[in-house]
Amino acid sequence: MCQKKILVVDDVLVILDFVKMVLEMNNYEVITCLNGYDAIEQVKTNNNIDLVLLDLMMPGISGWDTLLEIRKLKDKKQLPIIIFTGNVKEREQLEKNPLRE
Repeated sequence: MCQKKILVVDDVLVILDFVKMVLEMNNYEVITCLNGYDAIEQVKTNNNIDLVLLDLMMPGISGWDTLLEIRKLKDKKQLPIIIFTGNVKEREQLEKNPLRE
């Protein structure tokens, strides 16, 4: 059986470690990144990523901007990406969704 590979991106190490632990306990292979720039590089160089779990609120490059950069990659337009956030102003951030039109 082939393990599914999940890229988890979050700037909070405790959250990153927890999500990684839970996914590995459920037999997923997990790659972690602390920022969107590293996540974009991982997606560019690793053709076996099946899913990206992406924090919305990160310093440097936001989850939205990371998502937009990944979508610009020719062969990654259909890569499943789930965005999450712990921000209490989540609704405001979701209304700023650059993919909404």
